[in-house]
Amino acid sequence: MKEWGLKSTSNILYWKEMLNEANVEMKKLTSQADRWIDNLLAEPVESVRRQKLDKTEQTLREEHAFIVLAHKSVRAFSHPSLQGGKVNPRGWVEFIDLWLHDPSAFL
Repeated sequence: MKEWGLKSTSNILYWKEMLNEANVEMKKLTSQADRWIDNLLAEPVESVRRQKLDKTEQTLREEHAFIVLAHKSVRAFSHPSLQGGKVNPRGWVEFIDLWLHDPSAFL
């Protein structure tokens, strides 16, 4: 079994403490975000609700508490002779499955 030197042990303890502090801060932010969301959901005026939502989102972005993901729908058109075209869950065409029904149509 490998023995850990003093420097390795102190590095491990340092990172453990840093992760614990980050976890505590994230728990505080989560609790605060829950309160903000409860508050904005209780708001009867839509424009004020939207402002509160924008402020909540801005704060969470600044804290790097979440990553915004986007999904874009794309339509593609192809020649009628091109067969087997399928789009995978990531939106990419699976070229391996493509084949030509009438290759002379491209000549």
